[in-house]
Amino acid sequence: MKRVVWFILFPLVVLSCLDQPDCKHTNNSLVGISFRTKFDGRADTVKIVRVTASGTTLIFDSLILASSISLPLNYLTDSSTFRIVTSDRTYVLNLGFKVKPQFVTADCPERFVLSNLSIRQKQGVDSIKLVTTTLSNPAQGNISIYRCPKNTILKLSFRQWYMDTLSRGKLDTRAITSITNDFTSTVYSNVSVNTVFLPLNISTGTTAFTFNFADNTKKKFYVKYDVAVRSLFSMCLDGKFPHKLSPTVQEFEILHIRRDSIYDPPKTNVEAFRCPITNLITATFKNATSLTISETLKSITADYLGTDTLYRNVIKSSVSLPLNPASDNTTFRFQFESKTGVVTLGYTRTDQTYHSECGIQKAFTLLEVLGSTGFSGDPKVTDKTVKFPTVTNLEIIQ
Repeated sequence: MKRVVWFILFPLVVLSCLDQPDCKHTNNSLVGISFRTKFDGRADTVKIVRVTASGTTLIFDSLILASSISLPLNYLTDSSTFRIVTSDRTYVLNLGFKVKPQFVTADCPERFVLSNLSIRQKQGVDSIKLVTTTLSNPAQGNISIYRCPKNTILKLSFRQWYMDTLSRGKLDTRAITSITNDFTSTVYSNVSVNTVFLPLNISTGTTAFTFNFADNTKKKFYVKYDVAVRSLFSMCLDGKFPHKLSPTVQEFEILHIRRDSIYDPPKTNVEAFRCPITNLITATFKNATSLTISETLKSITADYLGTDTLYRNVIKSSVSLPLNPASDNTTFRFQFESKTGVVTLGYTRTDQTYHSECGIQKAFTLLEVLGSTGFSGDPKVTDKTVKFPTVTNLEIIQ
């Protein structure tokens, strides 16, 4: 989410009167700096790593996303130099201003009024504009920093289809261990996101990506493209813009090319879809008074999965159980710390096409308990229809 980030810098000398309850006046010493794209002038979200000011200690050192920031000027001098470090470049701004002491009251004898903001020196900026020289508190947009178009970023979104006919489903957050490419190594590591921004190698016309997910699955995505040279702004070097994007290798379940050209700010180029899981139910553990409890599970197995274990050595208050799509019943075996419980579920299966690219899938209805042993009470079906995303279909009484 785009947001304004406020940084507070206390000058070396702080007038004690400004801390008193009767001293309501404050110095108008905040300068507002916004980040924008040269391509269309819109707000640009940047990843800020660090901000420092001349003559002071570090005032900000934490990774955060922002489209504008507010920085305090040192009103004990007539200039401040800020070093703004982002994830892909560093801006250095030397700002000048006039300072005029102003009497307030006998208890609060003085405050400082700043005016005539100017940009004395700048480094690292493609283009910069002084919007207003008037300073205030809270800050207004005094300075806009524009950057030349980024011409190499492919935007890929993960999406999940549900048991409905919505053509694009919903954004799907994926836990990712790493994403690497074939020319700059690691792009992402240890994140949970629904969208990723992938740099393309415009010197070759092809880029290979490898996605490693937290569930130990791996997907490859290789893409080729043509590169067009476009000169958009005199201050910017001729840009090479990839277009006609086309996958040459892709191991995602379903992949759509939504836009085959690169934009700035990035627009979604590729969507990776997952089909709905139609055979999954949720079972919740309850005590005799119907309160949800946590159980220590040594294992859960299903009769049709052979020696595969669904859960092993975990503490859970609910579990997800896959019904056998090739049979009208499934038996689950729960191995607790001191006992074993077995439940057999029956259901009706019907063919259903939710999304054409997912083919014919099974819809599960009329869920019922056919038999059980080893539990403190009889398992109870709370919803006879299997849904996705899953709902609680079964209560296990312990």
